[in-house]
Amino acid sequence: MKRGKNIFWGIALILCAVFIVVSKLGYFQGIGIFTVIFTIAVAAGLIDSVAHRSFGGILFCLAFLGILYDKQLGIEALTPWPILGVALLGTIGLNMIFKSKKKNWKYEKNFEWNNESYQEIIDEESDEWVRCEVSFNSATKYINSTGFKRAELECSFGSLMVYFDNAILAGGKAVVNLETSFGEMKLYIPKSWKVVTNLDCAFGGFKEHGTCSRSDENILMISGEVSFGGLDIYYI
Repeated sequence: MKRGKNIFWGIALILCAVFIVVSKLGYFQGIGIFTVIFTIAVAAGLIDSVAHRSFGGILFCLAFLGILYDKQLGIEALTPWPILGVALLGTIGLNMIFKSKKKNWKYEKNFEWNNESYQEIIDEESDEWVRCEVSFNSATKYINSTGFKRAELECSFGSLMVYFDNAILAGGKAVVNLETSFGEMKLYIPKSWKVVTNLDCAFGGFKEHGTCSRSDENILMISGEVSFGGLDIYYI
């Protein structure tokens, strides 16, 4: 997936270079290089939103394109605030309709007994596996586990705070999968843990407050998506 993104942005940069040369030759009058760069960035966000079925990402990317090319499309009366309002209302409405059904979380657990391997599929929250969903609301989650392995966190149009300071990592390792869209998520993590992040931020922000340990004794891997929202990690 990372290689695919590198290829996309590599091609985008080459197209920008070609555009600079061609525009200097008198073509594409009225369209600036910054417009082209912003169009490519929004197009990347649109493709990513379609791939992840993000209603907000799709509608707002289309709204930004509409604002960018309102004269060419003849929709100047709709830009900028009316079309942004339509995108916001459409996002809320679609999320209410299509996210009413609870996501089917599943976590596979492998174990051995009498020298034979087994696989157990868990769909209920347990001491070692935690899940939390927040939509159009705010919530605070405290993870009190002596064998924490995994967390699934989702926040859309709301705020979620999760405290890991009373958790003990099972085997010194655990994973957090998260998804934030049009929301704010804050994670409070012991600074004695080593945190490894692999996040996909599309029109979203990610910030770390403080520093974590560099020791491999306790490792927490955080992966997921942040779109039109914010993720803050506090080391305490």
